[in-house]
Amino acid sequence: MTNMDDSPLNAATVSRTASACIGNGDRLLADAKCLNELERFPSAVVLAMLAQEEYAKAFVLVLVRDGCLPWTRELRRAAQNHE
Repeated sequence: MTNMDDSPLNAATVSRTASACIGNGDRLLADAKCLNELERFPSAVVLAMLAQEEYAKAFVLVLVRDGCLPWTRELRRAAQNHE
């Protein structure tokens, strides 16, 4: 597992980042549930979609950490942008 400049990525750092993404997803999903209970459905859906992005980012990071995916510029860009 190497960084964009060919230096090794630290597996512990990648794991911490994935855990932070899961925490972000959990928080966003909890907020979405609160908004859903208040019948603020469009806002609830948007937060649920953002939570899904955070969970997907964590999944990709774990795949990179475990050597299943290479860490590429495209993955890095996707992890940093919400386009």
